[in-house]
Amino acid sequence: MKENHKILFEPYQLAGCTLKNRYVMAAMGTGGMVTPENTFNERGIEYYVARAKGGVGLIITGTIYAENDIEKAVDGTMPCPTDNPSAFIMNTAEMCERVHAYGSKIFTQLTAGFGRVLKPHLLCGQPPVAPSPISSYWDETLMCRELTVDEIHTIVERCGDTAKICQQAGFDWTSSPCPSLTRGRMNTAAVWKTACVLPAKSCRISRKNAEKSSRSSSVTV
Repeated sequence: MKENHKILFEPYQLAGCTLKNRYVMAAMGTGGMVTPENTFNERGIEYYVARAKGGVGLIITGTIYAENDIEKAVDGTMPCPTDNPSAFIMNTAEMCERVHAYGSKIFTQLTAGFGRVLKPHLLCGQPPVAPSPISSYWDETLMCRELTVDEIHTIVERCGDTAKICQQAGFDWTSSPCPSLTRGRMNTAAVWKTACVLPAKSCRISRKNAEKSSRSSSVTV
């Protein structure tokens, strides 16, 4: 082994976790690995456990929804902890425990929603939602419904709820680098200042804090 490659096998401190090495499995779509109750199915669990068995220091799961009511997608599209917290914790805890048994850490990637990029066939007969009334990425004749302020606050709160559920399930960290819902023009401070990166030990985000953040600035994404 070359001398400059040895560092890849050395431990690394990240987000309060000690990784056994510097090999990381990045988040990616894992369609077909979800039960009708919107939790990881057996195939999904085995998929991530196999990566841990292979020696990866850190696994980042594919996207999970913070909520599945405002942007209602067909059941089985993505995991959604807030749909059925007990069921999610029960089967995801097994996955996290088995990943940890191989010395790996496991983070999960959270999304506030897909917005205009959610494929129409995954919608439950409703128009897609977005920060503003813009057209769907997949169908320019399909207009997105503009989110209300109350809905934005609800989504922010669900992000906090999801982080708490993921902690109880055994994840080491919950992050939100998937900004699909915020593509367009909106005040994103409430979402990203309070929910961009949520440690697994995070608790519920209060409505008061969300409102305080939302008044601070607005950006165009």
